[in-house]
Amino acid sequence: MALQVTGSFQLSNGTFAIDPQIYMYPSLPYRNILNLQAQVAISGSDAPVIINPTNLYKVVDTLQYNNIDTTTLSSTVENPYSALIDALDNYVKADLEIKQPNCTFTKI
Repeated sequence: MALQVTGSFQLSNGTFAIDPQIYMYPSLPYRNILNLQAQVAISGSDAPVIINPTNLYKVVDTLQYNNIDTTTLSSTVENPYSALIDALDNYVKADLEIKQPNCTFTKI
């Protein structure tokens, strides 16, 4: 679960990351509760890193989505697991397109 950002993405501390990737980690702590942590990572060589098959990425920011209203999730995938992943990708992408209008987001 990841998104490739194209453009200047504003981090929570007010600085900008150019063309970062966003890695998403959902959790289901309790019944009917869905949380998602999205880590913003930039290409870099210093630790800590997330290993991507072609590059090393350093986490520079974390976005937290708590208690996601599952009625807002939509997906057309048949497999339930894939449908959840697809729906969360779409959820974060739709949210960030409003908050970061100068960026484009592509699923990777």
